[in-house]
Amino acid sequence: MADKQVANKEPKKKIGTAIRILVSVSLLSFLVIRNIDNIKEIEKAIKEINIPLIILAAFIYFLSVSAIVPRWESLLKVQNVNIPKKYLLQTVFIGFFYNNILPTSVAGDAFRIYDIRNSKDVPLNKGLASVILERFASFLVGTIFILVFIILELTGCLGYKILNKSIIIVILIITIMPILLFVIILKPSVFKIDVLFNKVKFLSRIKPRLEKYQKVFVDYWKNSKKALLVCLLYSFLIHLLVTLSYYITLRSVGANLNFFYFLFILPISSAIANIPISIGGIGLRENALMFLLILMGIPEEIAFIFSIIILFIILFNALIGGLVYLFRNVFVRSSHNSSKP
Repeated sequence: MADKQVANKEPKKKIGTAIRILVSVSLLSFLVIRNIDNIKEIEKAIKEINIPLIILAAFIYFLSVSAIVPRWESLLKVQNVNIPKKYLLQTVFIGFFYNNILPTSVAGDAFRIYDIRNSKDVPLNKGLASVILERFASFLVGTIFILVFIILELTGCLGYKILNKSIIIVILIITIMPILLFVIILKPSVFKIDVLFNKVKFLSRIKPRLEKYQKVFVDYWKNSKKALLVCLLYSFLIHLLVTLSYYITLRSVGANLNFFYFLFILPISSAIANIPISIGGIGLRENALMFLLILMGIPEEIAFIFSIIILFIILFNALIGGLVYLFRNVFVRSSHNSSKP
C-alpha cells in the first residue's frame, strides 16, 4: 500500500518540477524578450561594467552565506548541540546549493535538518526549531527594514515618493503574516487556535507533534533570550551584507541608487522569490528586481543587466555549495570506504 502511494506521488512530483522549470524559463525569456529593443543600450552598458566591483559584490554575498554559520551555531549550542564550524559551513553551503537548484525555497533548510540528524545525531525537533527560528529572524529583520524604508519615504527623507497607500498596506500585510504565523505556533491560545485543534479531527492528530516543537520554541524564549538576540543580530548582519552586495552590483553597471532603497528592494524581491512556483526563485526574483528598480528611476536596460548579474552571483555561490557536496559525498566518502579493510 505504501509503495503504491509513493508510486502515485512520483508522477505528480515530476509534473510539479516540470511546471516550475517552465515558469523559470518563461520568466527569464520574458525578461530577454522585453529588452530586445534595448539591445544597443545593453551592449553599451555591458562594455562599461566594472568587473572588480562585481567580484567584490560576489565576495560580500559569499560572506553573507557564511554568516549563517555562527547564527545557526548559537541556536544549536543552547540545545547542547555542538558541531564544528567547518562542518556547519559545509552544510550551509550545500543547503544554499539545494535552495537554488530544487523546486522549493526550503529544500536547503530541509537538507540542513536532515544532515545534522543523520551525521551528528541531532534530534529532529531541535534541528527543525533552530532552522525555523533562523527563518523567523530573517523575516523579522526584513520587516523592520521595510518599515524603516516606509517611514523614511513618508517623511520625505529619500527625496521623492514611489509608494502609494494601497501598495504600503499590501506590503505590510505580506511582511507581517509570517510573524503572526510564528506567534500562532508559539502561543496558539492568543488567537484561540488551540480550540480549533481540539475540534477538527485532522488538526487534533498533529497536535501532539506540534506541541513537541512548541515546547522547544518556548524553552528558547524562556531560557535563551541571549541566543535569540545573537540570532537576530546575525540576521541584521546577513541582511546588510546582501544589501551591500546588491548596492555594489548596481554601482558596477554605472548606476547609483540610495543605499536605503535596497533595504526595501531586498526583502520584497526575496519574498517574491520564495513563492514556490519556480526553481529556486529563478525568474521571479529577476523580474521583481527589474520592476522595483524601474519603479525607482533606474533605466530598463541597467535594471535588466543588474538582475542577470545578481542571478549569476547567487548561482556562483550555489556552485560553491555543489562543489562542497561533491567533495564531501564523493571524494571523502570514497576515500573513507577505500581505507576500510
